[in-house]
Amino acid sequence: MNSLPAIVNNIAECEEEIKDANLQLAAVLLAKEKLAAAANEMKNNFTPRLNAAANEVIEAVTNGKYRELRVSESLDIKVSLENELIDGEYLSEGAFDQIYFALRMAIIKLVCNENVIVFLDDTFTQYDDTRLRAAFDYVAKLSEERQIIMFTCQSRELELAKIGGNINIIEI
Repeated sequence: MNSLPAIVNNIAECEEEIKDANLQLAAVLLAKEKLAAAANEMKNNFTPRLNAAANEVIEAVTNGKYRELRVSESLDIKVSLENELIDGEYLSEGAFDQIYFALRMAIIKLVCNENVIVFLDDTFTQYDDTRLRAAFDYVAKLSEERQIIMFTCQSRELELAKIGGNINIIEI
């Protein structure tokens, strides 16, 4: 049987453990609250801005075929085609690559300052010639605001770059 001082000491240790556990619980609850607020901020602020910025890009790189791109809070992707919303997973790989490109360019526009360099590495490999031309037109316009560095092993992209105007080409 434990002595009274040992029992009192054990109670004091348990009370200290409870105090530490309550502090940890308070920290977890605060973190949960802040994460919920951040998610709500993203839902109400960032997601609509991302969609608006992506809409500009998707319309440009698809020559107006897709005018609206929607990314939900759960990151589901839909595009508007002939006034109907279509789930992105039902599109061709080339069309989905255009959506992915539009989202990347929109995120760069929203998150990065104007001095950021945009690197593109074989970004357009699944594009057909029409898609590639529209994408190059968009990148040329973007290059008026930002420096673009593009890597490719595709000769058709090199040919477009050669006729594209003020483009520095370095062949390795």
